[in-house]
Amino acid sequence: MEGEAVQGTLESTRSRLHEHCIVCWDRHPFGLKVAYHAVNQHTVEGSFPCGKSYEGYGGVIHGGIVSSLLDGAMANCILAKGLEAYTVDLRLRFRGAVRAGVDALIRGEWLRNEGPLHLLQASLSQEGKILVTARAKFFVGNPTGTPRPLPMGEAARELIRESRKRLR
Repeated sequence: MEGEAVQGTLESTRSRLHEHCIVCWDRHPFGLKVAYHAVNQHTVEGSFPCGKSYEGYGGVIHGGIVSSLLDGAMANCILAKGLEAYTVDLRLRFRGAVRAGVDALIRGEWLRNEGPLHLLQASLSQEGKILVTARAKFFVGNPTGTPRPLPMGEAARELIRESRKRLR
């Protein structure tokens, strides 16, 4: 039952706050159209067919597409909590090439938060082997009204300094 409630929150929040996302909106004309679903209150999963139209080098999915898939998984973890948030720090580690023509499983997991900063991780695997991992920090906005703007200038630098101290 918990999974169904979390899925309901994910779908509701996504349709209200994230409806035109190039990664997960199913009607975006050029989108990736990943249908992330809630596994539990902290984890989402989605699959991606890795078509040849997303190649960088021959037979290999472009790193920017991979980055978008992982960022999208982590954003959907945040949405499953009923929150709106912005990626403020994203780090990826490529352990192997993501091959075109092989379905990929993308998994995102919420780890913890310190105030408005949330720490998440994600992975992309093909045929059971993890090929790319990511960690990100998200800054929570305001889901019930006008989005809280991302800090700029010195305020942004302070947010990043604090996030480094609080979320390692």
